[in-house]
Parts: sequence; C-alpha cells; structure tokens
Amino acid sequence: MKSPYDTASFPSKVVFWWMNPLLKLGDKRPLIDQDVPPIPKDDKVQNLAEKLEFEMDLDSLNPQKSLFKCVMRCWKREFIASALFKLLGDAFSFCGPLLLQQIVLHLETPNAPMWEGVLYAVGLLVGFLFQSWFSMQYWFYTFRLHANIRSTLIALVYKKALKLSHSGKQSSTVGEIVNLQSLDSNRVGELSMHIHVIWASPMQIFVALGLLWSVLGPSGLAGLGVIIFSMPIQFKIFSRMTEIQKILMEHKDKRTKVLNEVLQGIRVIKFFAWEESYKKIIRAVRSEELRSLIEYWIVSAGMLFLFGFIPVFVAMFSFAVFTFANGSLTPSIAFTALALFDLMQFPLSFLPRSIGSLVSCKVSFDRLSNFFNADELQLNDIRNHEASEYPVVVEDATFEWKPEEKTLRGINMRIKSGQLVAIVGEVGAGKSSLLLSLLGEMPQVDGKLSIHGSIAYVTQQAWIKNATIKDNILFGMDYQKKRYNAVLKSCQLLKDLAILPAGHMTEIGEKGINLSGGQKQRISLARAVYSDSDVYFLDDPLSAVDAHVGKAIFNECITGALQGKTRILVTHQLQYLKRCDLIVILTKGEIEKIGTYDDLMSNYQPFSDLINAHVNDTETESEGKEEEEEKKEDKKTDKLVEDEERKTGSVSWGIYLLYYKFAGIKTVFLIALFGSLTAGCALALNYWLTYWTNVSSYYSLVNTTLANPVIFDELSMGVYFYLVIYMMLGITQSLFFLSQSFTNSLVAVQAAKHVHHRMLKCIIRAPTSFYDTTPTGRILNRFGGDQYTIDVTLPFMLSIATSTIFGLLSILLIISSVTPIFLIVIIPLTFLYRYIQTYFLNSSRELQRLESISKSPIYALFSETLNGLSTIRGYGRSSAFYEDTLNRVETNQKAYFAWQSCNRWLGIRLEFVGTVVVFFAALFAVLQRAQVNASLAALSLTYSLKLTTALNAVIRFATEAENGLVSVERCTQYSELKVEADAITSTRPPQDWPKNGQIVFEDLMLRYREGLPLVLKGVSLKIHPQEKIGVVGRTGAGKSSLMLALFRIVEPAGGRILIDGIDISKIGLTDLRSRLAIIPQEPTLFTGTIRSNLDPFEQYTDEQIWDSLRAVGLQEQISTMKEGIQNTVAENGENLSVGTRQLMCLARAVLRKSTILVMDEATASVDLNTDMMIQQTIRREFKNVTVLTIAHRINTIIDSDKVLVLDSGQVAEFAPPEVLLKDKNSIFYSLANEAGVL
Repeated sequence: MKSPYDTASFPSKVVFWWMNPLLKLGDKRPLIDQDVPPIPKDDKVQNLAEKLEFEMDLDSLNPQKSLFKCVMRCWKREFIASALFKLLGDAFSFCGPLLLQQIVLHLETPNAPMWEGVLYAVGLLVGFLFQSWFSMQYWFYTFRLHANIRSTLIALVYKKALKLSHSGKQSSTVGEIVNLQSLDSNRVGELSMHIHVIWASPMQIFVALGLLWSVLGPSGLAGLGVIIFSMPIQFKIFSRMTEIQKILMEHKDKRTKVLNEVLQGIRVIKFFAWEESYKKIIRAVRSEELRSLIEYWIVSAGMLFLFGFIPVFVAMFSFAVFTFANGSLTPSIAFTALALFDLMQFPLSFLPRSIGSLVSCKVSFDRLSNFFNADELQLNDIRNHEASEYPVVVEDATFEWKPEEKTLRGINMRIKSGQLVAIVGEVGAGKSSLLLSLLGEMPQVDGKLSIHGSIAYVTQQAWIKNATIKDNILFGMDYQKKRYNAVLKSCQLLKDLAILPAGHMTEIGEKGINLSGGQKQRISLARAVYSDSDVYFLDDPLSAVDAHVGKAIFNECITGALQGKTRILVTHQLQYLKRCDLIVILTKGEIEKIGTYDDLMSNYQPFSDLINAHVNDTETESEGKEEEEEKKEDKKTDKLVEDEERKTGSVSWGIYLLYYKFAGIKTVFLIALFGSLTAGCALALNYWLTYWTNVSSYYSLVNTTLANPVIFDELSMGVYFYLVIYMMLGITQSLFFLSQSFTNSLVAVQAAKHVHHRMLKCIIRAPTSFYDTTPTGRILNRFGGDQYTIDVTLPFMLSIATSTIFGLLSILLIISSVTPIFLIVIIPLTFLYRYIQTYFLNSSRELQRLESISKSPIYALFSETLNGLSTIRGYGRSSAFYEDTLNRVETNQKAYFAWQSCNRWLGIRLEFVGTVVVFFAALFAVLQRAQVNASLAALSLTYSLKLTTALNAVIRFATEAENGLVSVERCTQYSELKVEADAITSTRPPQDWPKNGQIVFEDLMLRYREGLPLVLKGVSLKIHPQEKIGVVGRTGAGKSSLMLALFRIVEPAGGRILIDGIDISKIGLTDLRSRLAIIPQEPTLFTGTIRSNLDPFEQYTDEQIWDSLRAVGLQEQISTMKEGIQNTVAENGENLSVGTRQLMCLARAVLRKSTILVMDEATASVDLNTDMMIQQTIRREFKNVTVLTIAHRINTIIDSDKVLVLDSGQVAEFAPPEVLLKDKNSIFYSLANEAGVL
C-alpha cells in the first residue's frame, strides 16, 4: 500500500489536501492504528538507517565519531530544503511592517488616492499568503526530518545493542540504553527544528535593525545596544542550562535504572516486603532530579523573562533616543518601528529556547556517540558455518569478564562431531562461563577458539519472549507441523499444552511470568531442538524439571532427537554422565580433568567417590504413559498481555482540574492573574503610544502654523512625560511577565512531583497479576517519555498557550474597537476558525495517542532483547529481531507523520483565515480613513499583523498542551490501579509472631486471575512447629501456587491459612511477609554490592553478613574477591554464576532469622555436593524453624519430616517419606523410583 503523500498531486501537497480522507474518518469516529496510512517511501526506516550507517562507517577511522557530522551529511538535502523555505518565509514576513508604513503614510496624507491604499492592502494579502505557504512547508519538512532522525537513531541504538560486547554492556545499564532510545534520539531529532533558528534569528534581528535605521535613523541602534548589553547575561544563562541538562539526564538515567531493576525483581521485593524501602530509594533519586528540575525552571523563567523583556526595552530605548534627538514621534514612524520590534520578538524569544535545545542536543549527541563507540562482539572471528570433524576447538585459551581477573585459564578442548560432552563442577567453577566463552560472549585474552556449524543455546535461566508458546519455539523459523509435533513430544511439552488455556497458542508474559520454571526450560529446549542446529550448548536444562521429566528429556531429546548432533551439556545430574562420550571437570576456572566416564571412574578418585556417593547403580527403565501425539490446532490464542489502554475523545476536564490541583489552585490562579496583567500592560503600553503619537502629530501640525512653536506641557515635562509613562508601563509589563514565569516554574515542579509520586505509589503496590499482563517497556514509557513531557514540555506549552490566548484576545479587542465594521468579518471567521479547530482536534488528539501508545512496544522489545542477548546472538537471530524493531518503529513513525501532517493541514488553513483578517483590517482602515484616526488605525494594523501568528500559536500551543495532558492522563491511569491489600491493618500480630511456626491450610482454593480455572482445589493440611516439609509433584501440580498463597502474592479464592492461630488474610501484607523468609525459584540480585544485596537497608553488621556467607559456604569464594562483601554486583547479578546467586538468596534467609522458611526450587542450580551442604546448613541454621521445601530432586527432601505430594491442585499424599516409600502404589514412590534414589 502506497502512502497518499507519494501519490498526491503538487496542488494537493501545497494545501495538504491529501490529508482530507483521514480527517473525514477521524471526524466520524476515533481513529485506530489500521486507519493511519503508510509513511512515504523516502521515509522508510531501514533505508535511512543504512544511509546513516554508511556515513558513520566513513568516520570509523576517527575514534570519537562525529555523529553530528554524520547526521548532517545523511540528511544534507533535507536540511538545505528546509533552510530555503525558512529563508523565503522570513523574507516575506517583512512585507507586513513595510506595507504597514505605506498604509499609515497613506492615511496621514489626506489627498492620497484611494486605489493606492487598496493596492497596499492587496500587497499585504499576497505577501502573507506567500509567507504562510513557505512557513508551512518549512515546518512540514522540519518535523518530517525530526521524525526520520529520531526513528533512525532508535533503530541503530537497538542494532548496536545487539552487537555489544560484555565490556560494552557494562558501560551502559538497561535504563541508560532505554533513555538513549526514548529521550536522546528524540532530542537529536529536534536538531532539525532548532538549527535553523540559530542562523535565521540573528539574520531576522539584523534585517529588522537595518529597517529600524531607515525608520528611526541612528536612534534605531539604541535597540542594538540593548541586545549587545544583554548578551553576557544570555551566555551565562545558557552555560548554566547546559550543566543542568547534563545533571538532569544523569538523574533520569539513575531513576530509570533503579525503576527497571525494581520492575525486574518485583516478586522478590514483594516476598521480602521491601516495597516501602525501594519506594524510598526511587523517591530519593527523584528528589535529586526535582532539585535539578527546580533550578532548570528557575533558569528557564529568567531566560523567558529576558527575552520577553528585551523587545520592550529595545522599543523603550529606541523611542527615548529618537525623542531626545527629534522630539516628534509620528504614527507612521512609531507603529512601523513597533511592527519591526514585534517581528524581532519571535527570534528573540525562540533563540534562547533553541540554544537551550541545541545544548541538550549536544549532550545527547555525546551520549549516543559514546554508545556507538562501545566495544562490539567479533563473532565472525570464531564462528565458521562450514561443517568440520571437530566443530568445537579450544587451544590454551584464557577468558576474563574483567581485565586482569581471569575467569577461565588454560582451556584445551577438541570436541568431535556428534559427541555428547558433559561439563561438571561445583558452584562458581565456571561452567556457564565456559559455554558463554564458546559462544564468543566472554572476552578472549589469548589462545585459539573456533566453532564450526550453526549453534543453538539453552540458557540456565530460560529466556522467554512475550509471545505465544508456538512463536517462542519457532523463533522466526517456518512452521513444519510434523517436525514441530515431534519436538513437543521429545521435550515433554504435550501434557503441559493440554493444561494451558489455548495450548501452544497461549501467550506468555514477559520473562515467561505465567509459566513454571520447568515449563520455561522445556520451551527453551524445544526452541533449540526445532532449530536443527549443528552444535548445541545446553546450560543445565534438567535442573528445573522433575526427575521423571528429566529422565524422559535425556532419553527422548538429548540422546534421542539430538542424536548425532554435537552437544555440550552442563549438568548436576550425575546419573546421566555414564551415557556421555566425554566428561569435562571444571574447578575454579580450570579444566581439572577431561576424559570418558570409564577413564575417570578408573583413574580419578574424586570423581568415582562422587558418583558412588550420589548415583544408584540400579536405574529404572519404567516409562510414563505415552502422551497424546498432536495438539489441536484450532484453539484460539489466550491473550495474556492486553493492548495498552487508550482513551478516546478530548482530554476530560477532570484531567485539567487534576493537573491544576497537583500544581496548586492558588498558584494556577496567580498564573492567570499575572498573564492577564501582562496582557493588560501590553495593551496600555500600545494605547499610550497611540495617544503620544496622536498628540505629537497634532502639535506638529499646530507648530507649522504658529510663529512660536508650542512644546508639550503636561506636568511641565514636555515630551518626556509621554516617554516616562511609556517606560513605566514597559517595566511594569516585564515585572508581571517575570512573576508569571516564576509562578509557572512552581506549577511545573509541583505537578511533576505529584504525578510521579502517585504513579510510583500504585505501581509498587500493584498485584503481581498487573506485572503478568503489562510489559516492563510499557511501564518504563510512562515513567520515562510521559513523565519527561510532564516535567519539561507540558508546563512550557501551558505557559505559552496562556500568554498567546491573552494576546489573541488583545488583538481582536483592538481591531474591533478601532474599526467596528470589522466585527462583520470576525464573527463568521470565528465560527469557521472554531469549526476547523474542532474538525482538526478530533483526528489530531487520536493520532497523538496512537503515537504515544506505539512507543511502548519499541521499549518493551528493547528491554526484552537486552535480557536475552546471548540467546539471540547464539542462534544468529539478531537480524530478525532488528527487522521486528524496524516494523515497530515504522508503526510509531506513521502515526507521528500523520499527526504532524494534520498539524500542517490546520496551519495552512488558519494562516489563510489570519491573512483574510489582516487584509480586511487594512482595507477597512483605507476605506474609512475619514472616520478613523491615523494613530488608532496604525495601532489596529500593527495588531492585525500579529493575528496570523497568534491564531496559529493559540491552536498550536493549546493542542500541544492538550497533547501534553494526554501524558498526565496516561500517568493517571497508573495512579488509579487496583493495588494489593493494605500493608498494615488495624489487626496487628504480636511482635514475636510467628513464635512457633505452625501453619494450617483450611480448604484453600486459588486462581491466578478472575476467569481462570482453580490451581489449588481445597487444600487442607496442618504443619506442626519446626517441621521440615518437602513438597513434590509433577509440573503444574500447584507447588509454587501454595507458596504464593502463603505470602498472599495471590489472594485465595476460598478457604484460609492460619499461622500460629492467626488468619493471615486479616493482617497487613508487610506484617505477614516481613515475618516469613523465602529463597525463591529465580535468584534475583540488584545492582550494588554483595553486602547491599544481602542487607539492602543496613540492618546488620559486617560480622553478621560474613556469618551468613559462612553458613551457606560462600565465605571462601567472596573473600577471594578484591573488595570482599563490597565487591560490585552487576545488573541482574550477571557477574555471578546462577548457583552463587542462589546461595546469596539463602544467605538473605539466614540473616532474616524467621520462624518459617520457604525454599522454592532453591537448589536447582547447584551441584550435589553444594546441595548436601545447603541441606546441612538448613538443618543447622534452621533447626528451630518450620521449613517448606519445593524440590525436583528427591534427594533434597528425602530426609524431611513429612512429604506433601500435590496432584492437580489437591493433596494427594501427606506423610513421612519412609511411610510413603513403603507403599509401592504411592506417587512419591514412583517419583523416587524415577529419580534413581531407591
């Protein structure tokens, strides 16, 4: 489908007629995404990105690429075209003052022919029409260029992120990279708008000063003196603004980073009742940001005052000097000069804003340049797609995450095609790091590494896209039904798909939030198997699944479907080592031993001891029942992540009132008061000038007939009386304007503070179901893009909109009072104006909403990609993900292009209305010159020249303000979320509760969301104080659901839970969760130090921290780190192994010393020796604690006091393990038998 712009004729492009079909549709009903036409072919993001990349490659020899030069070269033609339109538009803007002078001279000359005045009026009409068209084309080209630069940079930031090396990733956090996309790319795009103001504004000012010389003579230079005198102050303001902008961006990055980490780890934060503490951390960062924002607005207020004040002072000094020199100020001189001063007001007002924006632009250019210069992975150096007898070869290689801290040393491996190689070792030995080094993810210091053939990679913590299960498995490949079903069967997914509401078309939330750990791991494995690659890197895929499922996967998948493939398997499941071709034993980053199973059993005592201790020789071969062969294809998609909420129609008055309520009603009233007083002073100033010139003309006429000239005699001050009053009014106007600007600063900060505060309060206390259905990118968009609009853009737009409305009313008042006949024209034009505005707004606001909403998927994909970089790169799917981003960016761009084209459609029509008004004001003044005083006519015409700009400004800034209020509306949606139950209630448990640790479940029923089936169906059992309970069951049995109910992460649908006799539904969530301890299934760490992760709020001493680390066996590992417990933890704990992270979570629980401990698959990622050590720790450290352990490894819970077996959400068995093992028909017996522990 072609863009209507591409097929439009030249006349249609001139007046934006091609937009009519979309606007007609928008007038009938709210527009939807499918209504928005495609962007022009010249604006396709992929082509533009290739062009800019080419320019950047030309500069690649320069270590600090000049991104500015690259952007200018890439869009050279567009910059020149918009500059030409700007030049012509500005040139025609001088028609107004020059023709005004001729019309006023015509009115001052009684005998001048009427046709001459009419000709001047027609000249005004023609001049303004040309100015309007050139100006609209300039704005169209400018905003189009802005969109193209912004979208291209968003795409290239994403593309660069896909190539980042480990050190490159470390130099920028996820929050910072998201800001590069959302804020910096947009700011660089704004270069297109502000760069022309920098050269055009001084030119306009100097041309206006030249014309002032022709009108006022040398007196006109007095105005130049004022401008030159103000320059040092301007530069001081701009330099300060540059510093503040940098600081603001740093604070914004920091806030986004913290917020992103909180959102990623929200479940852990809720489990530990840390919401208030993390809310305080975010608020503290926000407070620093607000302090900078206050300074930003104070400096901005000073800047606005300076540039509103300069034109008034230029006029005052010019008229003062002229009066001293000549004495007589006539209407033609005064009002022509005034029109020229007004013409200077726009460049003087917008020049500082543009300089400020270019300063921000420079900051963003630097940030983007640094990012584009970050280190990239050089995967081509190690990967070869041709087949080889030895697809994996490593010779004497050393790898390191940090310089001078070698993670893997002296690695030598030659793996033959088709071999199954097991990698084993203790926690932190470097197993996952070895796989990442083979993938090229870990920097190689020396040695040789080569990988032949295509790669598939299964991460230890499964990376799942926010898409359907089917899309996650296919991963961009073509669907082949037979192969697909075979993969589902070999990865043991058929039973799970039967349970899920829409089978394989069930949508999965971000990070696989609505799946169990085992399901996520098997989908990740299925993706690898379906890819039909040559080399498979499998990082502990069996740890998250039940024993019988693990056995089936090993038999049917790893040694079945993948038979003949080269497989490198990291595992803690020692029972499978006998069936591996080669075993690699890692110890502290070095290969301690490598050989076959038989060799190692015969020749390596530690290995044989480990096997003999943990692996039972008798392996059972009993297989489970055959699963159904195929899934039905006709199930509908189960939509988990709903489309982003979007309101339609105009922004409600409630949002306006809410914003003003946040800002403070009194403060808003003061803004309106100061605005009206400023406009009133401006009116009085110009009326006084009219009176002055009228008197001056009268006395000039009288003096020519008298022998002794009469001098002005008011208050015996003569001509200076008029000058003094004029200057007093000018100074008063400036002071009111200053007051308005400072009051606006208060409004900006107060409103921004309250909006963020309310939104954060609700977001951090939202139930987990909200996070299941809402992508992180969508939330970050509200706290990023929308909050930035509220912080910076909206207050400015509201302030300008208020000033322009008062200005427009002043213009209409003056023209109507001077030439009442003008009302005949203005009344129908007002209705036309209002109709055009309403017709336009129906489409404009919906397009703005569509543009805002279409940003969220871009940021959501970005956050998701950064978390799964190693998987995407491992499969070689970077280009497919880049294409996905290009499509999402283009969807956003087409809404932006349509919205800006809509604005230009309105602009050219409003300009025409304004031009007609100017023409009639001039025509009526000429036709009624006998009845109209020349000074009043000059005043009326001077104001009519402002009308076109004022009409445009009112609609533009009022629309921009309304569009800004859409951001308030969007943030308000998140501040009205349904939140969890109260943190603290009137029913408070005793200080020492729970003292004993007794837990009673009474007919407990649970469902995750309204409308979904029950996952717990009447669970009833009693756990005695200090009992150690093992919880087992097949995937989906309800094991984790039971723990979620205990912590009230999900509220029960029926029944109740009693702890030490207290119904937990009656107490506050903080009282409940802060008294329990949990080691969650997914170990979550935050950026900071080891100490801050164990004790985020510094409640414990260093000695207690070391004691907890000693208890979990981490003391030795952490004491070898340079900074000990102050050692840095990277984002998401990426610089630590998953096993180490899991042990740190155990250390947290040791520190908390709760009476009840829950372990949810807590030992899944550790080796058997470490698992045994953890069990000993639990028996020692938690001797007097009630412990509930969910585990896949039967070894882990075999010595529990009792075992709870769940099946389909019900209690199937609950008895001591020895009792259950005596019953060969029990589920627990079959699970133990499958695990090989009998």
